[in-house]
Order: sequence, then structure tokens, then C-alpha cells
Amino acid sequence: MKKFLSLVLALVMTMSLVTVSAGAKDFTDDSEITYKEAVDVISALGVVDGYSDGDFRPDDVLTRGAAAKIICNLILGPTTASALSAGTAPFKDVPVTNTFAGYITYCSQQGIISGYADGTFRPTGTLSGNAFMKMLLGALGYDSSVEGYTGPNWSVAVIKQAVGIGLDDGNDEFVGSKAVTRQEAALYAFNMLQSTMVEYDAKTTVDVNGATVTIAGDKAKEVSNGAANETIKDDNKMQFGEKYFDKLTLNDDGSDAFARPSNVWRFKGEKVGTYAKTPDATYSSNVELGDIYKDLELSEKDTADVYINGLKGDDVVVSKANEVKIASDSGNKDKVGTGSTVEVFYDEDHNDVTICVIDNYVGTVSKTVEAKGNADRYVVIANESDTSIANYNNEYETEETFADDAVVIFTYSASEKEIQSVAVAESAAGTMTRKEDNKTTGKKVTLADTAYSVAKNVGYDGFTFDSMTVDSEYTAYLDQYGNAIYFVEEEFVPEDYAMITAIEGNRNDSNFDSNRVKLLTGAGEIKTYDTDKDYKNANGRFAQGDIVTYKVDADKDVKLSKTSTSGKTLGLGYFEDDGDFIMENGKAAIQVNGTKNAVYANSKTVFVIYDGDDYKVYTGINNAPTVKSDSDTKQGTVGFTGYCKTNGMLTIAFIDASDAETFYNSKTVVFLAGDSKSDRVTTSDGTYYEYNAVVDGKIVDGVIKIDENADYSVGVNDSGRTHSDTNYMFNGVNFDKYDIGTSFNSFAAGDTAVYTGTVKLSGDYTIGFGTDDKNPDVRYTVAEDAKIFYVDDDGEISEATLNSIKTDSDDTAMMVLEDGQITYLFVQEVTEGVNDIAVDNKKGNVTTELNGSKADATYTVASNGNLRVSVDYTAPDFATDTAKVFFDLEVYANGKYYDTISGLSKQMRNGEATLIETDGGYPTDEALTFKIVNEKFDDVDLIIKDENGKVFTALDNKTSKSAKDGSLVIAVSGTAYTGSFDVTGIDGATTTTSPLPTSVAVGSTGTTLAGVDIDGTKAVTVTIKTAGLTEKAPEYKADVSAVNGKTLESLSVNTANDKALTLSVAATPNTGIVANSNVKLTVKLSSAPQDAYSYKVTLTVNGEEKSVVLDQSNATAGADIWVNNVTSDVNVTAAQVEVASPLMAIENVEWTTGSVTITFTCNVGESTVASGITAGTIASSATINADQTVVSGKTVTLYFNGNLAANDTIKVAKAVAEDGVSGNKITSTQSGKKITLTNSAFDASNDLSDYT
Repeated sequence: MKKFLSLVLALVMTMSLVTVSAGAKDFTDDSEITYKEAVDVISALGVVDGYSDGDFRPDDVLTRGAAAKIICNLILGPTTASALSAGTAPFKDVPVTNTFAGYITYCSQQGIISGYADGTFRPTGTLSGNAFMKMLLGALGYDSSVEGYTGPNWSVAVIKQAVGIGLDDGNDEFVGSKAVTRQEAALYAFNMLQSTMVEYDAKTTVDVNGATVTIAGDKAKEVSNGAANETIKDDNKMQFGEKYFDKLTLNDDGSDAFARPSNVWRFKGEKVGTYAKTPDATYSSNVELGDIYKDLELSEKDTADVYINGLKGDDVVVSKANEVKIASDSGNKDKVGTGSTVEVFYDEDHNDVTICVIDNYVGTVSKTVEAKGNADRYVVIANESDTSIANYNNEYETEETFADDAVVIFTYSASEKEIQSVAVAESAAGTMTRKEDNKTTGKKVTLADTAYSVAKNVGYDGFTFDSMTVDSEYTAYLDQYGNAIYFVEEEFVPEDYAMITAIEGNRNDSNFDSNRVKLLTGAGEIKTYDTDKDYKNANGRFAQGDIVTYKVDADKDVKLSKTSTSGKTLGLGYFEDDGDFIMENGKAAIQVNGTKNAVYANSKTVFVIYDGDDYKVYTGINNAPTVKSDSDTKQGTVGFTGYCKTNGMLTIAFIDASDAETFYNSKTVVFLAGDSKSDRVTTSDGTYYEYNAVVDGKIVDGVIKIDENADYSVGVNDSGRTHSDTNYMFNGVNFDKYDIGTSFNSFAAGDTAVYTGTVKLSGDYTIGFGTDDKNPDVRYTVAEDAKIFYVDDDGEISEATLNSIKTDSDDTAMMVLEDGQITYLFVQEVTEGVNDIAVDNKKGNVTTELNGSKADATYTVASNGNLRVSVDYTAPDFATDTAKVFFDLEVYANGKYYDTISGLSKQMRNGEATLIETDGGYPTDEALTFKIVNEKFDDVDLIIKDENGKVFTALDNKTSKSAKDGSLVIAVSGTAYTGSFDVTGIDGATTTTSPLPTSVAVGSTGTTLAGVDIDGTKAVTVTIKTAGLTEKAPEYKADVSAVNGKTLESLSVNTANDKALTLSVAATPNTGIVANSNVKLTVKLSSAPQDAYSYKVTLTVNGEEKSVVLDQSNATAGADIWVNNVTSDVNVTAAQVEVASPLMAIENVEWTTGSVTITFTCNVGESTVASGITAGTIASSATINADQTVVSGKTVTLYFNGNLAANDTIKVAKAVAEDGVSGNKITSTQSGKKITLTNSAFDASNDLSDYT
């Protein structure tokens, strides 16, 4: 007796992880295939195959026509079946031209399939499980009329028989009325291969009262088979596969890479694959042997073989109530644990138990290597588990696509020394509130109130379980059982880190009554905060130069935290000698205090660098400047401190480069066009020359600036040509902070070459150089992705292709070589001597044939008759933005036809200039005009129209918006309609799909028109009949992307602190919005404002302005704007931010000998004036006459009993503003103000000082 026990979480995932299919066809969507063994075998036979793009599309629905093809492939073999044809239409809706006509005819003639009562077959209709089973039974030899597969209850008889012989084995959720998918069809066909054929004795019938009754031959009997033909089952019976695929063999006594009992399939001697059998019990941790005994319902004990990752382990005794576990004290100890897959197989005939343990490991995808030659495509998996793998081979062959750095769960066969399966891991994130390490139950952590067991083969990203701290943020990646198998600390955000530049505490600093800290943040900002406690004097004291993490609470107090103890902090130091500090752009190793490779940086390292003017932030060593200490220069001192989250790899660095030797933004492969060199330019930034240039394979937008004292000698030049200025190539240029190039980097010997004369060769990707066009001096291969540029005599640079480089003995070529191939090529046009210009840059009229296209042209004719035409072309509206135009160019001289330049094809879209050059023979004394003829595009608009000629827009996202040669998908959106549609016509193209599809169900699958050949001179229009569609009630969406995430600076707020805040706008709901419902827009700021008390945020919503006020108390929680009774998409297109209420400040002071008038920026609270504004030091001892004090809005006038004089003082406490206009409270960082009366004009910066 076999019993399958579903004892673990996500068993389906477990099975997919550890299925081995060595030798089987790899599909790009393998992970989506549930019935892998069936699909592999059936596809190996050619019965059901994948698509040309490498997909199998397992869940696409099978059509009736495709099902007939499968049956024919099964019975006749794919080769014979493909030759089937139909002499006459087998059904009235299946013409002889139908793709499946031959298959349908054969199956109908054999009695395997039948049509409908109305004489149709409906080949494009979906096929139910019942109907497909009926076809398979027919192929096995079952007679429909004898077995009752006809009449109203035919499906009952079909399913009873199909289930009885196991055609549905493997699909526990079989529902006969549902449409069959491609992988279900493969499964049922696979089961049929192993099913026994049947036949009937000769029928004997008699006539009983006028009715024909069969009295013999009415019972199916199994077909016998000789031993020599037993290739699938050794049972003396004829299986379907044994009859029709005699080269297909099954060894059901094999084992896979994990030593599991397995099926091994071969076809024509070549292995299809090895597939583990279904285990009788499965567990996800170390298990007691008595539990296995009980779960298998054994009656006697057995000494079980144990295999661990395919290698033989110690045997164990499976017996009743045995509390010993698989990995207790034997040689198996510690080899099974939480997250191990334990599969138990029971051979009841021999009372034989086999236990196979499969470890699940965690890894990251480090790279993908595409197939090349005979080598298959593979991914490289870095093992991130703390458990090492002996003889680890990190390559896994697959057609599936994995993102770089994706975290994956993988299994590894120690016996085969190969990765067997890879699947992307799911994750959970949150604050860790608890961790425990129990000897009995193992390690556990609690994230976001959910407890997770820690897997045996867990890994940690730069830390350990012991160093994980409560209240820290972690992401846990989970294995298929929900165990945490990989931990990553909260993703590094530069703004979370800061360096302390000053710190005060009130315990021992008598000059301060509060705790404060000044921080240089990872965003390059200096910020001063009150702290939530005295960090200067507390245990674990904080000091200037410390790198910390910080968080600001709702009261705007800051909480400081030491950086992780598992990391490494490099202390603050200043370096001034040559070689003490060297950090070079693009080089990972950084030299500190003279120590080479003292620390390393990567693409995620954040550098906060002070250049003497301000702080700049760079992410990645490739983007950071070169900074060096240098005792030989006036500017040579570097200040540096850094933090490594993992030892040796720099996370963040703070660098004072104000007195350092600094080069910014070093580039690779720089070309300067000598003919474009400007006169010397002098500005406040420096003195320099300007060039047209190519940097990193792209033409510079504008010019590049090079310092007048830069040393060009390290570069490669083409000074052999006669020019006032030469072209130069460098392997990088170093820029100062004003973006002026100051020095260059040289190429290694042999990495460049310069030649005079270009020779066009006939071979692909080859070019010659030299002055003899018949026998070039050298020949080079040009890399397929080489960057090629053309430079004219004015130093103008344009992109070129290899085909556009012509033979010219005067042109010069400069190139960069890699492995002997040209990767960069710069060709300089030289037109001296014979190629002197006769007609220069003259406008020539251009006409076109296609309605809607237009063009302008200028042309140049050399004295030898060489013609060069620059065409500015605008394509007609029906051509797509990516279309290429194919055309011929007719040339007319003085209005008469002169020549045709044929076979042109250019990406000539909307005014992009295209150069056309041809040699010799064109007149220099006649006006030339041009005509573009034979225009044709390879990519045009696709328009779908309904039966009334109106454009139909409710198309599915997968429907192409353009048409090319090949195929077109036509799909109506299932979110907008229900029902089906017919394709009734196509204009602007032809298709081999005939007849055009009908009854196409709505949804993303749609229908495909195959063999499409577009005309190319107009849009392609497909007409559909929409009578079968029913429109759904409209649903709308909300789009806030135009404003969400914008900084306040981009919204015209330019204050010191608040400009860096970001605006957050979120819509609830944002999709599936029902008509006439309401949408909530929640508006927030990234943190509370500091430079104003509140801001008014105005959103433009569907053209209407709606406002909300965010102040210091609600900015981060947010405020809501409601859009009511929605009848269209909700689009937030713009945002405005303006100060609603400023912070309290003193704006002006005026005084006489008897009074003082103070004007504030906000209204003043009258009740606090008497106690809040007081006399300070007054020489005459005059006092305020409180009865005469006048408070009016923002103004307070004080009258004194006595005379005032210069240098007398008035004190204004911050409490004055406390009961003013709502919200205008002085922030906690403001102090009271002391006013000194002077004889000069009021100046807040001079006359006001803080007092506490």
C-alpha cells in the first residue's frame, strides 16, 4: 500500500525544487511547469513542443484543432503526421486550408473524434477535459458506440473509464468540464503512453423485433505483447507507447542525483531525463524514526538506507515508537535539521525503506552567461549559506531568467557535484523584536510580530546570529517551508548615517541647558538637533568625528546610535604627505596612512566630500573623484574618516578635500576633434580650450573644456595629416570641480592604432587601412558592438556604421583595440587636393511619394564630382518611432533626371539628418534636386476597428500597437469586456491565417495572426466584429506620479532646510476605482518643516486645484484631499507649495526716547506681552508703562516712564508668540531675543542676540 502524506508547507514547491531532468529540454518558463516529467517526455517525442522563443506556455488553453494534432502525433509520429492533408473539408467550418484540416480528417476517419450536430467541428474552440479524454480513449482502441461515449450522458462513461485506467494520474484537481491546458494535455498524453491498448472480438449481432443487438464482441479486452517489445512495462501487455513509440524506454528502477527511486526515460537511446518518484512521506526537519514507522503504517521494523545529498549515510532502524532521529548520534549527526527536505520511499513488496535527505541552501545570482557554441546558457550561484559545500560547482544550466543579485534557494547533489534546482526566495521584513537559541527547538527570530524558525543552512549578510540586535531592521529570506534561511540588515540609506562635528551635553557643560549635536549627514548637509539625552557624557560616550546612525522623533529630538559593532570604523585623521592618502576614481582599493589596500570601496559606497565650497555626495567609486594627499603641492592635505558595515568594504566615507589634489569624474575613451578647437577661453573658473568630443562612446552634448596647461603628450594623435590642430584619443580625462579637464590618462601599448587611408572590404565586420585600395596595409575585425564615428573638416562628429565607411586614401583612422578587434573607430574626413569643394552646403528641394512624409536636403559636390547629401526627413504619421525606412533617391540636375541612388535604408525619423554619399560624376555647375521614391517602412501603426469603422481602443496590454512582418496578437481587454469577438478583415498587410479567427475570448491570450507581411506604405488596419462583446462597467485608476516624490526645492521652496524635503502623494484606491465612488489623496512631507511652521500644498486634480495645509504636527502623518463621485481617471498633474504660516521672528524695531515699536512676522498673543517683553539694561532705569502698551496684530508699542538711549536693551521671550495665531509657535531650537537700541538703521543680524 502506498500513501502520500502532505505533511509539510508548500510541498508542490519542494517537489519542483528537487526534480532532476538531466538531458531534458530546457524551457525559459520551466518554473511554471507543474508536470515536468510528462512535458519533457512528450516534448522529446515531438508530440507537444515549445515555442520558437523558448517558452512552453504550460497554462495556455488547448484548442480542439491542436488536440487533433496531438492525437495524430501520438499515433503516427510527428513526421508522418505533419504530412497529413485533407482532400475535402472534413467539417463545414474546417476548410482544406485550415492548419489542422489533415489532423482533424484523420482522427474523424479513425472514429477518434467527432463534430457537433450542426456539422461543425469548431477547431478554435477550447477543449474540455472530458472531450480530450474521449479522444485519448479512442486512440487506445475504445469504441465510442460500445462504451457509451455518445448520447446525453457520454461524459459520465468517459470519465469513469479514463479515471479507471489512470489517464488523470498526477492531477488531483481534475475537473472534466474545465478547458484543458497545454501541460495538462501533456500529462494525460504521457499517462496514455503507459496505458494498455484494447481491442474487441468480431461483433455478432441479431435482429430482435427490428432492433440490432450485439451479442458478442461488445467488451474491450487488453492487447497482449511479447516479451521482446516490453519497453515500458514488463506485464505482457501492449502499452500505447510500446506500439507507437518502440524507441521510447522506461527504467522504473533508476535513481537520481539524490539517490531517490526514479524513472529514467530514453528515446532513441538518448536520455530524456531522470525523475524522482513520489515519496510516501515528506518532512522538513530531523524526524523521529518512530514517526516514520507510524506514518507509513508499517507492521514490522526495517533497517533503512539513508542518503544525504546523494551520498550514502549511516543506516537507521525504522521501528515502532523509536524516538531516535535520523541524525542523532550516528555518522548522520548534524546533517539533518530545520529546513532539510526528508523524503521517505517505501517498497511494500520487500518491506524496504529508503530515506533521502536533501539540503536547501541559499545563494545569490552573481551573473548569467549566455550560450556560446556548444556551451549551454548558465547562471552562477554564490553560496550564501554559512554551511560550506565541498567541491562546490557554482554553475547551473538553465534557460530561465534570474535577476542579478537575486536571492535563491538551491539544492546541490554531493554525489554529482552539481546544482540540481534553483528557485527565487520569498522574503519578510521588519523590526526584530525577539530572538532565541533553544537547544531543543533551535534558533528563532521574530520580525514584525511573526516568529520564524532559523534554517539549518542559514546565511547572514555580513554579520552573525549573535550580533543581530533587537529593534534593528532585517529582511529574512524564506525557504519553501517558511524558515528564515538568509538575513540581510536594513538596506543602507546614506541619509541614515552622519558624522558628529560638535556635541554638547548638560551634565558637565554648565554653559548649556540642553543636549545638542551638530551632524554632517550622509546627504551632505550640516544639521543641528536637540538630542533625546546627554550622549556626550553617558556610557559609551559619543565624540566629535564619530560616525553614527540617527533618527529624528516627532518632537524633532534626535536619537543617536553607534554603528554596528560587527563593522569597522576608521578614525578621523588628516594626511598631508605624498602617498599617505590615495583614492582613485574607478579603483576599489584605497590607500590610507600609507597602507595600500587599507580599505575597499564598491558601487554602493557613499562618499561625502567637502571641496572648499560645499559638500558633494557621490555613490560608487566609479562616480567619486580622485583624491590624493601631496606634500609637494600647496594643496595637499586630506581629512578622512569612514565606516565599513562589513570589515574591509567601505560603506560611507567623509572626506575633507578642500586642500587636496582632487580630480573629478575621470572618463574612459575620450576623443577630441582637433578641427573644432576653440580660441583660448578665460572665465572665473579658469583658462581652457573647447572641443567637440566623444566620451564613453557618446557624442558630448555641447563641448568639453580642457585646461590650457594640460599635457596632451600622453594621448594618441593623428598628426600625420595636414591640419592646424590634430585629433587626440585618451584613456580618460580628469576634471576639476569646474568640469575642466586638467590631465589625461594614457592607453597601454598596443591598445590603439592610427592609419591613413580607409579600405572598404566585402566581409562582415572587417575593414582595411592603407593608401592602396586594392591591397590594404592591414585588415582588422570590427567588434559587433563597436562604436564608430565620422569627423568632418569642421570637427563636427556624427555616429556612423561600418557600412557607411567608404574607401578613401586621404581619410585618417584612429582606433582602440581589444583582443585584436576594433572597439572604437574614429574616421577623419580629409578633402584637400582632388576633393576640394566645388558646391558647398547648398539647399536642394526634395519631394516624396508617400502622403504625409516630407524632407529637406543640403548637398555638397566636390571638384571631382563626389556627391554628399544631408537629408532631414520626417516620416508620415503611420510610421512608428522605431521604424526604418527603405527608399531610393532620384537625383535631378536642372530639373532633368540624372541618376538614382538605390537600396538605401536609414533610421530617418522626424528631422534627424542622414548623410548619403556616393562617388564621382555629379555636375558642379547645375542645380540639383531630389526625389525620395519607393518608400517603405518595416514598422507601422496597428489600428483595430469595429464593424462600423470606428477605432476600437479597449485592447489588452499584450496587443501590439505596431505591426511588423511576422505575427500580430489581437486581444480585447478582459477588464473592459466579456464575451468574444471575430476577426473579419486585415488591410495594409496579408496573413497566412485562414480563415480569420472567430469566437476569440476576451483576455490577454487573444488570437494570433500568423505569417503577417505588411505593405509598409500605410498603417495596418484589423477589423473585428464586436457584436459578441458586452461592455463591463467602467473602472478608473489614479495617477500621482507627476508629483509624488518631488523635492520642495523643485516646487519653488528654496529655504535652507525645507528645500530637501520630499512631497508624498498616495491615492486610495489607486486602481479598480468604481464609477461615482470617492478617492482619498493622502499628502505628506518626508519630515516636519523647519523653516516655516506650515505649508499650503495645492494639487491640480483633473484640472481643478485642491489644497491642504501641512504643519509641524501633521506633516509626516499627512492630511487628506477627497475626490468625490469619480467618473474618470484621477490624474494629479501638478503641485504648488507655499508658506502658510512662517516661523515667529522679529521683523523691525523703531524707537524714540519715550517708546519702542517692535514688528513681528506673525500676529502676537496679547496675553503674553506683559510678561514676555521686558526691559533689559536701561541707563536711565526707565520702566515700561504696562497700561499704555498697544498690541495690534504683528506690532507691539511699548511706552516708558523715563527716557531711552542708545545701547539700552529690551528682552523678548519666545513665549510672546505662544498664544498668537494658531500654529505660529517658536520652535524648540529658537531662543529668546535681546534687542540692542542703536542710532543706526535696524539690522536683525547685528541688533539681536540669543539669551537663555
